[in-house]
Parts: sequence; C-alpha cells; structure tokens
Amino acid sequence: MCGTHNFMKRVLVLFFRFMLFCIVFGFLSFIFVFAIFPKIQTIPLFSKLHIFKNISDNVTVINTTKEITIRQDIAYADAIRKSSKALVYISADTHDTKTLSSETLGKSVSVAGVVLTNDGLIACDPDILHGDAINYSVRIGEEKIVSAKFLGIDTFLGVAFLKSDSSDLPIISFSDKQLSLGDTIAVLAQPVFSHVARAYFSTIMEDAKQFNTSPTISAFTEFYEGVFLLHEKNSTMSEFGVAIDDEGKLIGFVNVKMIDGNRYPYLLPIERVKKIMGHISSEYFVQVKSFMFGAYYRSLDAEYAHRFGLDREQGAWIMFPGAKQGTVLISGGIAQKIGLRLGDIVEKVNGVKVDVNNPLSNLVHDAMLESEMIKIDIFRKGNSMQLEFKK
Repeated sequence: MCGTHNFMKRVLVLFFRFMLFCIVFGFLSFIFVFAIFPKIQTIPLFSKLHIFKNISDNVTVINTTKEITIRQDIAYADAIRKSSKALVYISADTHDTKTLSSETLGKSVSVAGVVLTNDGLIACDPDILHGDAINYSVRIGEEKIVSAKFLGIDTFLGVAFLKSDSSDLPIISFSDKQLSLGDTIAVLAQPVFSHVARAYFSTIMEDAKQFNTSPTISAFTEFYEGVFLLHEKNSTMSEFGVAIDDEGKLIGFVNVKMIDGNRYPYLLPIERVKKIMGHISSEYFVQVKSFMFGAYYRSLDAEYAHRFGLDREQGAWIMFPGAKQGTVLISGGIAQKIGLRLGDIVEKVNGVKVDVNNPLSNLVHDAMLESEMIKIDIFRKGNSMQLEFKK
C-alpha cells in the first residue's frame, strides 16, 4: 500500500514538472519569436540562413496592417501629389474683435480648403472665422499667397465658400466614381503648425441614407441627409478634410458629427456640392440661412411602416417619439405655414418621390434652388392631397 502511494506521488510530481516546463518553454518561445528573432533576422549573417528565411515567411502576417498602409501610400502617392496642388490654407485676420458676433468668436483662424473653379471659387471648413472686419489670405503651396472674399456658409451642407480674384490658381478635378461600401479613400487635411498637406486613409463603412449632418440625432430638414459613414482609422483625423480617389480627383468632403460624445466621421458626396455651385451668390447664402422647413420626421421603409401599421412604405412621416403637434412642427417654419400636421406622410416634392435615396430634406433644399413654388404631395388619414408654398 505504501509503495503504491509513493508511486502515485512520483507520478504527480513528474506531471507538475512537465506542465511547468511547457509553460516556461512556451513563454520563452513567445519572447524569442516576437522579440528576439526579429532583431537576429536583421543581422546579415543570420538573415541568409535558410531556417531564418522560412521562419520569416511564416510570421510576416504580423506586419499585415503596416504593409497594407505602405501599399496605400505608394498607390496614392501620385494622386496625393496631384490633388495637393489645389489644396489651400486660409487664414482669417482681424484687428477689431468688437465687430464679431458671439457665434463667430471661437471659430478657427486657419482652415484647409480646395480650389474648385478657374474663377477662384474655394470650398473650405465651415468652422472658419467670419465677419465684416476680417481679411482672408489664401496660401497655395509654400510661397504663393492671394487674398479672398468670404461668400458665406451653406449651413445645410456644412461647407463654407470664398472667392479669390486670382484666376491662375490650380484647380482640382471632380470624380465621377460611384462609391460603395468598403472603398478606400484618401483624405487631405491641414496639419497643425505646417503648410504641408497631411494625408490619411479611411474606408466607407456604411451608406447612411438616414444619417444627417444635424448636431442632433433626429432627422431635421435644416441639415443634409444621406452621407457615407467612414471607419475612423486615425483617432486624430481632422474635423474637415478633402477626400480624393486613387486618381487624385475630388469625391467629397469629410467632416465629423458628435452624438452623445462619440465621433462619427462622414463623407459628403461631391455631387451635392456640384449641384449648388451654379447658384452660389450672396443672395443664395441669405436664402439658405433664412430657410427653415421646421419639421421632425422619419424616412420610411417597408420594415418601419409595418412596425407602426402605416399605409405607406415610402415617404417621410412627420413625427417624433412621444411628440405633440407643437413640438414636431416648429413655429415660423415652412412646414407649419404650408399646413403640415403630425402624422402626415410626405410622398413627393415637386413631383419627385420621397424615399431613403431621395430624403425629404434634400428634395426641399433642391426645390428652393430650382423653383419659386414648392408643391408637396402628402397622405393624411387615408386621403391624398397636395400643399403649396411660394417662396
């Protein structure tokens, strides 16, 4: 009996020693492969040995992210060089702070922008300092500086515009590329304390048809809907950037929306900016600023309509969770003046169907640009009707 007990004791001791050996050996192997081996591999004498070459081939996956980034840098090198020629840095200078409004104080005195047209139209960060007593200097490259006039901020799109008198500025080409999920884009932004363009890469994560650029979560027609959400690979990405494709052509503008303390970087497609370029004037910005549709709503799809028992699967449902008539429709807005009510479903704006691809806010904005009369087809309590509003 005693002999059996001693035998079992020796077996357990050997087992625990073996387990301790495996743990120590595994730990040392890990240290060697990931810490010591890469340094040994850099020694010319060892790097030529067959065994080190085979091991190296098996562990290169560790550097996959770095290698992909390097390949992106190489692939986009010419595109970045080409488009950077049209990238500008705008400085706002004022010696009379008394003329600035409270909403202007705290704005940036230096922002990035890009030249859009041969006659000097420049799009830039909407956070730029603006006011009557401000002089604007536009730097192109390292040496050339020209003056510019502030035109205004399109508060709907979230882009500011300036105009330079110089007609020989390098311009950027517009891309006609159709973007899709997973596409990689390069973003040019202004680095801190430098006039050299900083480029980083991002990936289109979601075609956010019901995401709008409002500072609040709810859909609200004073802000643009239907943008591309981006994967934020760089946590220090600029608040505003110029997005280009692999040919160096402009595909849109990148900005960031804050929701509950979280950052949501998004891409505003260049098609929207191109649409307003022919309308840009001092009168246009007065119109955009004074325009307020003034209604909360939810863009409909089949699933949402079925969940709430609605008779329409497309359109914009004038509503807000738990809201009453006075909180959904804002006093003085077009929605109130035209006669919209809580529960209405807006189906068309000037003959164009409202759906997730053509959200209500964008269609109303376009109608304000293109016609004097806005006609809105709605569905109300089982009846279809048309409401009209003259600008």
